[in-house]
Amino acid sequence: MYGWMIYPKETINNKFGNNAFEWMKESALKNGISIDIVFSDELIILNNNNKTEFIYNGKNLKLPDFVIMRDYNYTISMQLETIGVRVINSTL
Repeated sequence: MYGWMIYPKETINNKFGNNAFEWMKESALKNGISIDIVFSDELIILNNNNKTEFIYNGKNLKLPDFVIMRDYNYTISMQLETIGVRVINSTL
């Protein structure tokens, strides 16, 4: 199983310092789940010929089985939901 955790980039510079991203990824992996941390500020959505692509850091991302949305970016949430990706903290 493969998922994304989507955060705003400002999360990196929070007042607590440690965001526990690596801990979350390691914990998920122990349970057979691969997680990528994706920053919404760097995510590009392309809609071409009825195909939706997600570009991150210049690379085409593999669509996840699920997304944990930790951002208030409704555009990203709605686009993922529209193509059938399960979004936790959804806009619906």
